Amino acid sequence: MAAQSLPALRADVILLPSAGVSKLLPLASMLLGHDVEIAALLDGDEPARKEGKKLVEKLLAGQDRKCLFIGDFMSHAPKGELEDVFPEADYLSAVQESYPAMKIALSPAEQAIPGNVNKVQALFVRNKWGDFEKWRPAQVLRDRILAAPAKVPAQVVTVMTTIFQKLNALFATA
Repeated sequence: MAAQSLPALRADVILLPSAGVSKLLPLASMLLGHDVEIAALLDGDEPARKEGKKLVEKLLAGQDRKCLFIGDFMSHAPKGELEDVFPEADYLSAVQESYPAMKIALSPAEQAIPGNVNKVQALFVRNKWGDFEKWRPAQVLRDRILAAPAKVPAQVVTVMTTIFQKLNALFATA
């Protein structure tokens, strides 16, 4: 995004995946124990909001309350996950590319389900394809962004610019 002269995440702010909200508290505790200043950027769904609340109550009290939820930045998906930043068609295209042997076509019932990942998980269940691994389309999306930053959908740029600005502001005094 910096290549487009848009706000980007500060170079000294590092995004570190926690491998799921269940591992968030131990990871945050370890980082804080090593005097690393942290903030959490979590999905907007119920499990993430519960873990975010625990994180704030147990580790990030007072001025250190640095817990953001992706859904709060998307009026179209307040309970959204990172994958919901992408327009559905773009996300499904990435799923198709990451699962080329499968025909990615949502039924009307699946289309009515909120959330890109939830829709695809329902499609996998209906077709008995096994577990949907959301890291696979994430890799495709990452590669597309790196290969052609100018082609990133406006919706993604808008949401991520706002998130980057908020994260940068959290660490402004660091």
